[in-house]
Amino acid sequence: MTLPAITPLPPAPARSDAPNDFSAKADAFAAALPGLVEDINEAAGFIDQRAADAQQSAQAALNAVAVAGSAEGLPALAGNAGKVLRINAQENAVFWDTAAPPASSGTPGLIALATLAEANAGTDPAKAIVSAVLAAVLAGYARLDSPTFSGTPKVPTPAAGDDSLRAANTAFVQATLRAAIAALVNQSPAALDTLNELAAALGNDPNFATTVLNALAGKQPLSGNLTALAGLAGAANQLGYFTAAGAMALTAFTAFARTLAGAADALAARTTLGACGIAGPVSQTLSGTAVDFTAIPSWAKRLRVGLNGASLNAATAIMAQLGTSAGVATSGYGGTVFAVDNGGAGVGALSVGIDLDWLNNLSAAWTYSGVLDFEHMGGNVWAFKSTMSPTNGTRQASTSGAVALPGGLTTLRLTSHNGTASFDAGTASLTYEG
Repeated sequence: MTLPAITPLPPAPARSDAPNDFSAKADAFAAALPGLVEDINEAAGFIDQRAADAQQSAQAALNAVAVAGSAEGLPALAGNAGKVLRINAQENAVFWDTAAPPASSGTPGLIALATLAEANAGTDPAKAIVSAVLAAVLAGYARLDSPTFSGTPKVPTPAAGDDSLRAANTAFVQATLRAAIAALVNQSPAALDTLNELAAALGNDPNFATTVLNALAGKQPLSGNLTALAGLAGAANQLGYFTAAGAMALTAFTAFARTLAGAADALAARTTLGACGIAGPVSQTLSGTAVDFTAIPSWAKRLRVGLNGASLNAATAIMAQLGTSAGVATSGYGGTVFAVDNGGAGVGALSVGIDLDWLNNLSAAWTYSGVLDFEHMGGNVWAFKSTMSPTNGTRQASTSGAVALPGGLTTLRLTSHNGTASFDAGTASLTYEG
């Protein structure tokens, strides 16, 4: 019978393995452990059997000595130490001579017997060793058949991998076990070179591979696009974009682009772009001494103000004014207002604002409906014209002209020419387009 072979374990999983490789290695590693345990148990059984065989050999040797010591025809040894064994006259038996001649005297017919100490020491080869002494000497040796060893017996250490019937000492057993364990851990780091440490690293989870696969099932699968995204060195105000399948680059994400991307609606986006478009109408009920339309977008190139049933509580004209972020302009308006009715016609010059009717022959009872249009002429210059009809049924008023503002247009105000009259009826709307 030969020493059973120990099958090495497959490679252990490593943290650097891809998830699928790690799972496959972990399953294979765990599946091979029971086989390793069986191989080690079989090797240990083989070694135990060899030790039992050696013990049986020692016992057989002792039994042979005992048989030799009780051979038929030999006189008793007890009480005859130092005596001479003689052959009787009939030459058919031996007996102990009571006279003890000197050892190795050379006297014919005398046999000097060695004591147990002398037999063990081997100091006088001329002395005979009787069976009892021989048995006592052999008792200190192991039997050839099933010997039983005591003390610290030693045997030569077999070569590594020896699977013959020769005895295996502890050095051979330890070396074999160390080799088996080294093959098991396969150069694993110190923190993972025992089954207990491996189990702890796996969370003591007997279904570790299934647990990992279930966890990975909920993750974003790897792809070339994600790899390209991960390869970008992100920085402030940079935007990633694809240059090809699975390839990305960065481009500047400017303040303008960020504002456009953050636009709340189409109107806000057009405002950022300065693009053509129409917004409004924005309507207000007329009340108080002034009504303002603010936050006019910078991209607006045309404005239309609509009045419906607008009325003041005094006999004065409704007036419009434009403004910038610095305030409403109260001068610089050039143009004329023309009115005609059954009583004739009249013309007035503009200065502090845009009068929507001639200042003569007015009534506080009248209400006005009509439109006032503005056109951006370049720079900060705005041209205007209006057509209004009061409710008296006979009067028609027209206004035209232009104004140069000190900055970009942001505000339109509706008020009265005298600045003190209040609106008491009507609505106004503002529509602008780019």
